[in-house]
Amino acid sequence: DLVIDYLELLPPNVIIQRLTGDPPARARLVAPMWAKDKAKNLQLIKERMEQRDTWQGKKFKKFT
Repeated sequence: DLVIDYLELLPPNVIIQRLTGDPPARARLVAPMWAKDKAKNLQLIKERMEQRDTWQGKKFKKFT
């Protein structure tokens, strides 16, 4: 939810290059354990955004 809260505040035209990464050696990964499955993490973010009916920039406010 924290990731999604942040995405909602970003301008809609900002391109996100990386939300998660791939650890170089999964067998050597000590922490965080959630980093082992990039595809699962991205899917969870997508599903949660759909549940919340939200998108990047939904709460963005331009300051002038």
